[in-house]
Amino acid sequence: MVNQMTRNRPGIPLVIVLLAIGLLQAQAEPTDKPFLWMIEGQKPSFLYGTVHLPDERVLAIPEVVLKTVDWADALYVEVTPDELAAAASRLALPDGKRLQDVLPEDLYKRASAYVESKGLPFMHFQNLKIWVLTIQLELLDYLQQMAVHQPLDMAIYNRARKAGKEVGGIETLEEQLAVFEDFSEEEQIRLLSEALDQLEENPDRPASYLESLLLAYLEGNEEKLHQVLFQEIDKDDPLDQKFVENVFTDRDRRMSDRIASKVQADPSRSYFFAIGSGHLVGEQSVRRQLEARGFRITRLTPKDAERFK
Repeated sequence: MVNQMTRNRPGIPLVIVLLAIGLLQAQAEPTDKPFLWMIEGQKPSFLYGTVHLPDERVLAIPEVVLKTVDWADALYVEVTPDELAAAASRLALPDGKRLQDVLPEDLYKRASAYVESKGLPFMHFQNLKIWVLTIQLELLDYLQQMAVHQPLDMAIYNRARKAGKEVGGIETLEEQLAVFEDFSEEEQIRLLSEALDQLEENPDRPASYLESLLLAYLEGNEEKLHQVLFQEIDKDDPLDQKFVENVFTDRDRRMSDRIASKVQADPSRSYFFAIGSGHLVGEQSVRRQLEARGFRITRLTPKDAERFK
């Protein structure tokens, strides 16, 4: 999962980033360096790094990706669409509370003023949990375009399901929501305040960050993508470290465990695992953890499409 939160905190779970819509580009060409790896074995399986945004440059899916999706016996994304459909009710404050009941007065006024500066009535955001509002603030410029296109994850998921393949989720909705539910109310308030600090100082920051992220992805540049994701993480800030632990460390460990279990349980089957690219780059990534377990993993190129007919 690849997106942003406050101070460019990375990797918002799929359930949240589906609220966003990417900047659309005409005449998009497929990248010639997709984030696609093969897990070698009796019958190979695949790891595919996605961006949870329906940008047309991303949705120009390389042939080698489509071929391996079609070749695999099963396809797994982070969380299934059926579970995501149940997410809306989990994003609201409990017991009929509103944001003005839980935010300091000055912060509430800043948040409502910022939303309304975008021409949107704050009443539409009143019942959201604090952490959900924080993420929404980063995406206000894209809300007009929401639900125009399906994200990459869902495009290949629906392709596999239409073909009658086994489909499923590596994680559950509960697990992804727990990433943010684990933050105390005090921590969520700090994250919201920091987000407003950044947005008020530089309103163009979300768009420029998203573009940097997408360009690194389309270039297939692992190092650059990792750098963009973590460029503003403060190693001395306990809240930043908690964020990295929740979003990456814990989830990378969990996903690598589940991917390994599926592949080892039946080596005669091929699995296609599509997860956020941020979970496949870096020394502690899902890919590196699988390699540490003894899996041999190689990156595929567009030329490899011919191998999977």
